Amino acid sequence: MIFDVPSLIGMTVSEVKTALGKPTETSKRINADYHDAYILYPRDGQDLMVSYDYGSNVVTDFFLSTDDASGKTQNTTRLLDRANLSDGDARYRVEFVKVLNDPSSFTGVKIVTAAVAQHEDDLQQKKNDAKKYDAYVEVCMRHEVEGMLKAPSTAKFPWADGTPSYNAEKNVYTMASYVDAQNAYGAMIRTNYACEVIFDTETKGCTTNCKLYE
Repeated sequence: MIFDVPSLIGMTVSEVKTALGKPTETSKRINADYHDAYILYPRDGQDLMVSYDYGSNVVTDFFLSTDDASGKTQNTTRLLDRANLSDGDARYRVEFVKVLNDPSSFTGVKIVTAAVAQHEDDLQQKKNDAKKYDAYVEVCMRHEVEGMLKAPSTAKFPWADGTPSYNAEKNVYTMASYVDAQNAYGAMIRTNYACEVIFDTETKGCTTNCKLYE
């Protein structure tokens, strides 16, 4: 064992730094939807990456790379042993990270805390459930966009271009596409649009916000 990862479960990133010392590398990225960051600890030919939410300082997951010189391994038992992990511990979920061009091998092991794993499962379930309402959401978007056109009865929507995407964190559907419709002079023109929709699964009603772009 080179890292006792289970002992770090539940710690903030500040507490991890106290336990492991000063990291050799830090990185953070901030955007409108989430904050993420990581710190890195190399030891005995392997790297432990500790990912955390930069806004709350909460550790979300760990990643231990393989120590194989090739950068990949099929020895999952060694990965678990080096981090003092057991597959099935209720405190965390173990995910072996596959090599892109060699799915039989792994670059390392990712350890997701139980709270984060449950949150990810809940979001995935919400996304799966949301697909049932794509058709309703498309109609809401269409009605909103049509109401902003000069000649809505002439509107043609290329729905085949895609379906709404669903942000489970915000419970919002979004879609960007275009519509062909007549302008005030009777000429068919193409107008781009972007929409956000909050859909009520009980009433099948929508709160819609669309913008048109020439």
